[in-house]
Amino acid sequence: MGNAHCGFKNFHYCLRTANAVPVPMPGAVRLTREPNMQELKIVPNVIGKPTEYVASYMDKGIKLGLEIVSLPVTFLTDVLGYTIDANGVLVENEHPAVHFALLYETHTTSGDMIRHSYLDCVCRKPRFDASTLSGSSRIETRSLELVANRDIFGSRAIKKSIAKETNAAVFNSWFSALY
Repeated sequence: MGNAHCGFKNFHYCLRTANAVPVPMPGAVRLTREPNMQELKIVPNVIGKPTEYVASYMDKGIKLGLEIVSLPVTFLTDVLGYTIDANGVLVENEHPAVHFALLYETHTTSGDMIRHSYLDCVCRKPRFDASTLSGSSRIETRSLELVANRDIFGSRAIKKSIAKETNAAVFNSWFSALY
């Protein structure tokens, strides 16, 4: 599906509930991906020679890091458990993990467009630094740590992707409903 990715856009999240619709998340500036594998080791019972072998790896999902300029209030309330009180004040609360999909589009150096969806994500509350204002302008970002798991709600896949030229109808409706 194309060459190396050179940029992304159109970040959305979509709750894993009936009839949920993807919601835009503007301001994403960086996405990192790291496989989360756990070694399964065996130690043969050989007298006097304890030797450890890696027998296999267990897939524990994909660690994702999303750096974003500003989190939409809808993401804070839908996914991170914030509430808005009667006076319009945003209140941070403890929250259980909320399952959601993360959707976005990449563009390759050859001009190909590919749309992606991590189907079952959970995340921690954002990390960020705060500092005093100085004479130079600097964009402060928030960092989200996510884990993309196998889709427990359907296909068991971790991620789905489609190129524009593969199926125009599916490609064009990617951000209308979760595929």
